[in-house]
Amino acid sequence: MTDKYETIVLGSCNLEICIEDGSLAEKLLDLFPQGRKLYPIVEREQGNYLVRANNQFPNEKLQLLTEGKEVLEISKSKVKNVLAAGGGANAAKVIAKLGGKILFVTSIGREDDPNYQLMSTSLTEEPKVEFLNLTGRPAVGITLNVYGEGHQSTLLIYGGDGAWEEEEFKKQATQLINSAPSGAPIMAIALSQPYLPLLDVALQARGKVEHLCPSRFQINTLKQEYERYFLSTEILQVNIGELIDIYRYFSGLPERKLTEDNQVLTLLSGEIFGRWLNHKIATNSEKGGYFLQQGKRKAKRYLAYPVPGNFVDDTGCGDIFAGAFFWSYFLRKQTFEKSIEFAAACATFKIPSVGATGRLATREEVEDWVEKHGPKIQSGG
Repeated sequence: MTDKYETIVLGSCNLEICIEDGSLAEKLLDLFPQGRKLYPIVEREQGNYLVRANNQFPNEKLQLLTEGKEVLEISKSKVKNVLAAGGGANAAKVIAKLGGKILFVTSIGREDDPNYQLMSTSLTEEPKVEFLNLTGRPAVGITLNVYGEGHQSTLLIYGGDGAWEEEEFKKQATQLINSAPSGAPIMAIALSQPYLPLLDVALQARGKVEHLCPSRFQINTLKQEYERYFLSTEILQVNIGELIDIYRYFSGLPERKLTEDNQVLTLLSGEIFGRWLNHKIATNSEKGGYFLQQGKRKAKRYLAYPVPGNFVDDTGCGDIFAGAFFWSYFLRKQTFEKSIEFAAACATFKIPSVGATGRLATREEVEDWVEKHGPKIQSGG
């Protein structure tokens, strides 16, 4: 690695296939009622994936096998967009779009995978992302984003069979992190279990990462050992559901439903999160979100900015927020609160488009949007 890179993003990368088919979206929602928000990973069923790409896709068709053993085929005409996506890729694209000199470190899959070229092409299109594909992943992972007629279902499909080559993966990651400029800030985002060695390597080399967005795997399978990840970061970003899950685990309290803003603000400033000496951000989709700055006693709420167009698809808004905040705060050296507002505004620009990074705003567009619609941060309770 050379000094031409000013920052590193460690994260996941999948191939996002956007399909406009309302009846299929409705069918998938019947199979996975919470698929719109939980993004379940599809398990194998009797030797087949519920959703699987064949070697001819996207030139010919995509096959889906339902629980009722019905095989559905999607023609190329139904596919509206094919993008490199996943938390890491989404954030990396945002930083690159805003002018950041970035190296994206991930594991995509083998180059002989029929979908590898689609992935690498998407990453090197505008905004171009320099990426390093570490050895280890057996195949390209696929995210299926099906929408239409008011329905939307997003499913993450396992990327092939076989174990990751963890030792080679860690060896390459260690060499990279140790050769990086010491002042280059690091973001770690959406690191599922096979990717966790990337975070371990970064913490061993640096003692911390600057911005961590834990994966759903880390949140849904919380263990005491994961607390060190949350502690070893300057910025910890989660969504509101993940915030509550973290609280439930570390407090040992039963399920708790938060219905009012002041309850969330109190939670952020309370016993669990208040003792973690870092900045904390909890995004809450179209409602805005919350944050607690290190050293502050009270958390604050920020409101969402209006969407510059029709509401189409909010997939990836949290990743867009993360990339925009990281660029503003760590690379442009803006204040924490200005960076919150910049990130919140930036995330709205992708909503009128299909796909996590179907439409990324320029810095000038975001700054004009913030100026036009004013500050969105409120005082805490």
